[in-house]
Amino acid sequence: MQEWLELAEDGSRAAEHLRKLRPQPREIICFHYQQSAEERLEAVLQSYQVDTPKPHDLLVLLKHITTLVPAFEDLERECNELNDYAVAVRYPVRIDPTEENVEGAGRSAARIRDAVKVGLGY
Repeated sequence: MQEWLELAEDGSRAAEHLRKLRPQPREIICFHYQQSAEERLEAVLQSYQVDTPKPHDLLVLLKHITTLVPAFEDLERECNELNDYAVAVRYPVRIDPTEENVEGAGRSAARIRDAVKVGLGY
């Protein structure tokens, strides 16, 4: 579990660092926010000794988590917002997020981070 949390923190720091660049690599920033959220949700599943599915779909992970911790249902909007950045940026298909998308991705990733911290008690 701790390894997932450390990876997630690294991804969050990478996203914040990349936000300082001009021009911003927005797709990559959003990808790092999505990955940090995914890794945090995987940490929650590991804390319950649940094998983590590998679809890169935050809503699938969240569905597994809410069977264990119903309070996490409140994160559906955030997971949905970040989901598009999971795989699309790995392929030569531009999704071209706006600055507002980057801001929203950062807020969603932070909300998931905070919920996981409370849920795992760290």
